[in-house]
Amino acid sequence: MARWLWRGIVTQSPADTLQRRASDARDSIWVAASAGTGKTKVLIDRVLALLLGGSPPGRILCLTFTRAAAAEMSNRLHERLSRWAILPAAELRTELQKLIERVPDQSLVDDARRLFARVLDAPGGLAIETIHAFCQSLLRRFPVEAGVAPHFELMDARATDELLAAVREEVLAEARAGHAPDLADAIALLARGLGEDRFWKLLDAIAAARGRFRILAEKYESSQQIVRAITERLDLPDGATEAGVIDLACSEASFDGASLRRAAAAMVASKATGDRGRGEILAAWLGEPDRRAERFDAYLGVYFTKDGARRAALVTKAVAGAAPTVLAALEVEARRLEGVRIQRAASALREATAA
Repeated sequence: MARWLWRGIVTQSPADTLQRRASDARDSIWVAASAGTGKTKVLIDRVLALLLGGSPPGRILCLTFTRAAAAEMSNRLHERLSRWAILPAAELRTELQKLIERVPDQSLVDDARRLFARVLDAPGGLAIETIHAFCQSLLRRFPVEAGVAPHFELMDARATDELLAAVREEVLAEARAGHAPDLADAIALLARGLGEDRFWKLLDAIAAARGRFRILAEKYESSQQIVRAITERLDLPDGATEAGVIDLACSEASFDGASLRRAAAAMVASKATGDRGRGEILAAWLGEPDRRAERFDAYLGVYFTKDGARRAALVTKAVAGAAPTVLAALEVEARRLEGVRIQRAASALREATAA
């Protein structure tokens, strides 16, 4: 039993019965069925019915999704026709009767034997091809109407990759030669942040998504406008950079230095190893203002874990109990740094996107 869609009605009947109905060339049929239920056979039977009805081979078009499916359909169709040419009369009549559901006369039997030669002699043969191949043939016939260059060539995947690689090398060479300073700066920023391997993967991803970049280019007049729109979406001030956000966060005016120094002293004096280690990082960061930016990631470790989550306990209970103001100062700083991290990430995203 097979489930078939017949004239818009889902039916569940013996497959042979439904296949014979669907192969009737006098009806327009939509068939929806699972793999292996005989959809290809039905299509071949319909083509044979059309040919037996007198349709010229050049007036029949069969489309598939893949070349393998097109080749299979062509082979199976030619195999049927070649068998008909040499099949004994009784067996041929039986096959034709199953196909057209009536007893064939001698004229129809003779026509069936000649079909193989008709198909072979037809200019271009029987058209069984993929959707892509059919569309390509239309573009070749009407290049002006389609807006493509006459005598165009379709690139395969290998040729596309080679062309993209050549263009990429041209762009990088231009940047290395100093002819495009902005381009060189963009490449340097991305390469520093990604590393060599991920940088090349990014270029591949950009090439694959060029249609989306084209949409942006059509919406905005320049790349500067695109970056400005991204800046507004990220709620950043104009000109904000990751380095600028970090420098501002490290400025003495941005935090309560006196309270944090008292907290660092209390943590360094703690008996707990964790308190002492984080207290030393805090004291070193506060003690050398000129190196705060380069030590900023280590400083964040006082308040956040490696995966970015805020620490459940900024100090041990012993330190918090002995000096309540220490925990309060650390919590205020942790809340400030949460905002700094958001702005830092947004600025880095804007810079990388602009590059």
